[in-house]
Amino acid sequence: MELSWSHRSSYFPLLLFFLAFLGYYSPCGEATQDLIERVCSKSKDPSVCTKALESDPRSHTADLAGLCQISIDLSTTNAKSTQALVTSLGKKATDKISKEIYNTCLENYTNSISVLGDCTNRLQAGDYAGVNIKASAAQTEVDTCDESFKERKLPEPPTLTNACQKVQKLCNIILVTANMLQGN
Repeated sequence: MELSWSHRSSYFPLLLFFLAFLGYYSPCGEATQDLIERVCSKSKDPSVCTKALESDPRSHTADLAGLCQISIDLSTTNAKSTQALVTSLGKKATDKISKEIYNTCLENYTNSISVLGDCTNRLQAGDYAGVNIKASAAQTEVDTCDESFKERKLPEPPTLTNACQKVQKLCNIILVTANMLQGN
């Protein structure tokens, strides 16, 4: 018995439903969780890495490049928050040296945010080595802010220290994912 074309096409919605059902219940979430664990096990702070990546809903379906983009986005958001903190602290500074340090830090974070934007462009182009270079440059900018306090022998406010460390740890996730994308 041969089915006519009209009968065959009536199975199409059923086929779509079946494929959607398989996609919804596939173990993709578990595979992504394994990927997050693999990435974070290579990071400088696995617990911060895991918490950060899992906090983004996109991570539940992301591949390695997706996790790299998520880490770029998280780094950028935190760098912008830290930049706002630097601005606020700079406005409260009363001495010339502190004001200079905050101005330096403000410039560092402006540069870091710009370089993180370049990471996205490099990632979209498939230039994973370029992502790595740009993420390292973003980290260097954050380090320079921290070092400005040490060089001048002034204590860095704990809120700024913590914010800088978080940006560093998030940038490290970019480095890990970029290295993995390169096969390292």
